[in-house]
Parts: sequence; structure tokens; C-alpha cells
Amino acid sequence: MIHYLNRDEKGDFLPNNNPETTSSDWIHISQANEEDILHLAHTYHFPVDYLTGAFDADEISRYEKLGKQYDNTPGLIVLLYPLKKKSRLNLTEYVTRPLSIIMAEDTLITATHDTPEFLKSFMQVDDDKLNNFETADQFVLKASMHIASLFITYLKEINKSTDDLEVQLQSSSKSQYLFDLMELQKSLVFIDTALKSNHPVIDRLKELEDFTANPIDDELLRDVMVENRQAEVMASQTYRLLNQLSSTFSSVISNNLNTVVKFLTSITFIFTIPTLIGSLWGMNVPVPFENSPFGFWILLFGTVILLAVTAYWMKKNEFF
Repeated sequence: MIHYLNRDEKGDFLPNNNPETTSSDWIHISQANEEDILHLAHTYHFPVDYLTGAFDADEISRYEKLGKQYDNTPGLIVLLYPLKKKSRLNLTEYVTRPLSIIMAEDTLITATHDTPEFLKSFMQVDDDKLNNFETADQFVLKASMHIASLFITYLKEINKSTDDLEVQLQSSSKSQYLFDLMELQKSLVFIDTALKSNHPVIDRLKELEDFTANPIDDELLRDVMVENRQAEVMASQTYRLLNQLSSTFSSVISNNLNTVVKFLTSITFIFTIPTLIGSLWGMNVPVPFENSPFGFWILLFGTVILLAVTAYWMKKNEFF
């Protein structure tokens, strides 16, 4: 699907209803077919892989033709952004997807498999003008800020889930918590890899005059770098915490299992006593109290006393 947009006099983007006859300020493509990709690549004179990379879940961050005039060959920036979704186990997981930003001479072209919410905010009428941009360079900076902020938001959610897991592990050894922990660890791998992949692209922007000549853009770029660095530190810390929690989780589960086994073993040992007494007095040989009318009750009372003494001794010695 291709969205053709034009900027109005207020700076907001509105649909271009005649893209064949009227040039568009912004073209966004999502869930595209091969015909759409080839059409845009031919029209704006850029390699096909500028767009195909946006629909590859394994794409990495990269840049091409930056710092040059975009009239001959458009420039490309690919950034990875985080996405929250449900896994096959119906658990919340965080993955990353590529966003291709193609800067042609007079047209901005973006491509993603599914349009994220932060990108939709650029397309909507913004009364506060926070997401308005005048140039493709400003769009790159504002999109980078949204992506870095989204990484931080999701990392905070992962930290919250980690704290909840830590509390639950104190009293339970359910395997469900193992799957939760596995999803968090997998999500951290995706996020950490994406942040490291985005880092050289952000660093490259500060070397280009287009992104630093304007004081406002330069300040925004510095903010992007700070946010990105904060996300990297948070991801590293959370990854180490999850690894530590994983080790603790294994120990807790093992300890809980040992406690259950010890309890069951103790109960089995205690109830071995009446079994043994019953077996001895059930032999076809002369036994004490066999002629006494109170023999059964004497054995029963003695067995109960022996059970109570044994249970008290085992409890005192922390067998259960």
C-alpha cells in the first residue's frame, strides 16, 4: 500500500489524490508488492534494495549516499525500531523492524512492513506542531528521537516485568515463569542488537553539515544521541539483570523442588512406621498382646505415640 502525501500551508500532511499528475512531498509504502517497489525505484532513480530492506525482518541499520546532492541518487538511512507483539505462546515480546528513509531531491520516501504508531503521528494533523518538519533531515532527526524514546519506554516495561517475576519467583516454581523469562531475554537480545546497529548511523549524522548547520537541528541531534545512549545503557543493565535472575530462578526452582521432595520423603518415612508395625504383628507366630482383648488398641495407641515422636523429631531437625 502506498500513501501519497502533500504538505499544506500549515505544515500538515494531507493525502495527494492525484499522485500521477501532482508530485508528492512524502510517499510512504507498507506491505508493498514487487510492482509497487519497482515503480518507485524506477521513478525516483534509486536501487531496489533501498525498499526491499524495509520488508526484511533481519535487515540491519545502514546508510548510503549521505552528504551528497540527492538529485542524482537519493540518500538512504535504515533504522531499526522496536515493536511490541504477542508471541506464538501468547506472551508479550519485543522485536525490531527496519524503517527505510529515502531522501530524494524534493520527496521524502519511507517504507516499513507495518506502519508504526510514531510514524502515523507524522501523518496526522498536529495542532501542537511537535511532529511537523520542513526537510527530510528534520524528519530523520525527529523519527530517530521517537525510536530512541520508544526503546526506553519498552525497556522500562521489561524492567517492570523483571521486578514482577522476581516477586513471583520467591513463592512459586511454575514453568510459566520460565517462559516469561525466556521471552524477556529474547526481547533484550533484539533490542540490544538494534541499538548497537543504530549507533553508527546516529554517529554518522553528526558528521554531516545538513544535520548540524541549523542550531535547532543540531540540538535535536544531540538529544537523539543522549536518548540513544541512555537506551543502550538501560539495555545492557537489564540484560545483565535478566541473566542474574535466570541463574537465581534456576536455583530457586531447584530449591523448591528439593523442599517438595524432602517433605514427601519425610511423610513416606513417617508412614513407614505403622506399615512396619502392622507387618510384624501380622506374622503367623506368637506376638505380644495377641491374647489381650485390648491388644489392637494398645498397638494403635503405641503407633500414634511413635508417629508423633518421630514427626516432632524430624520437624525439630528441619526435615520438613
